[in-house]
Amino acid sequence: MNKKFLLCAMTVTSLIAAAYAFEPAFKLVQPEGKVKIKIAGEKRPETPKVDQAYAYGSTITLEKGASINVILGGGSSVKLIGPATVSFTGDAKEIIVDIKQGKAEFDLAKDFNANGNKLTVKSGDNEVTPVSAGTFSVDNRKSYSFDALSIVAETAKVAVNGAQYNIKSFGTKSELEITTANDGSFSKILVPKGNMNLTFDTDEGPKDVKVETGETVNIWRQVDRLGSTVTSTVMITGADSTVKTQFSFSKKLKERIRMGLASTTTTTTTTTTTSTTTVESPTPVGER
Repeated sequence: MNKKFLLCAMTVTSLIAAAYAFEPAFKLVQPEGKVKIKIAGEKRPETPKVDQAYAYGSTITLEKGASINVILGGGSSVKLIGPATVSFTGDAKEIIVDIKQGKAEFDLAKDFNANGNKLTVKSGDNEVTPVSAGTFSVDNRKSYSFDALSIVAETAKVAVNGAQYNIKSFGTKSELEITTANDGSFSKILVPKGNMNLTFDTDEGPKDVKVETGETVNIWRQVDRLGSTVTSTVMITGADSTVKTQFSFSKKLKERIRMGLASTTTTTTTTTTTSTTTVESPTPVGER
């Protein structure tokens, strides 16, 4: 009878391990410096307890110089480096890591995405999704007028989805830097290392552009006076700052912008108008 029970327990454990690459709760280890965690459903943050399981929906904050390792399970983990504010939501099937500020260094096990399991890293209007196991980092640095996002794919391959563009995959030993104005009117994508294909979402269909090491993609966005269409102008320059290519495209917004108020499915951004009723464009997050 005991043997049958043991065999049944082993079978159930094996099925759970096969279905989920991550654990239903995460653990925190190796804290250094001042680290706090605001547990889901609690009002006040507390000092994390080492090796204790925490539910998804919690937010971790770190002061400058602090760090902590988050154990996701199945051999996968992420190291947070302060100053940082990072929230973890989802479950063992799909984890969403939202980096509001700070750096996160991911180390994903070989089978992290088995059976449809998924990890998504959000930072501002960008989403980073690993498509292979290995290591990569995401660093979100904020300033008064710009957000600077650095993505380094060391041994993993990742995909990036932005407001009006996406990168299906850029490979190992590649780096990407994305600087975006707070009002979304301008973005700059720099490729310090690696080659990748950017796909822009236009009303005429997807437009693919190849970007190589040292090149920069500048994107200006402007909403028409009716607030229904955003026009993007893209200029790609080489490492020597010469213009490689330049083009413009339009995309209809899902919700009309009125009186300088931009409403999308995820954000609301207030902008100002000039005497010519030209509205500075916010990043159209809802147009992903």
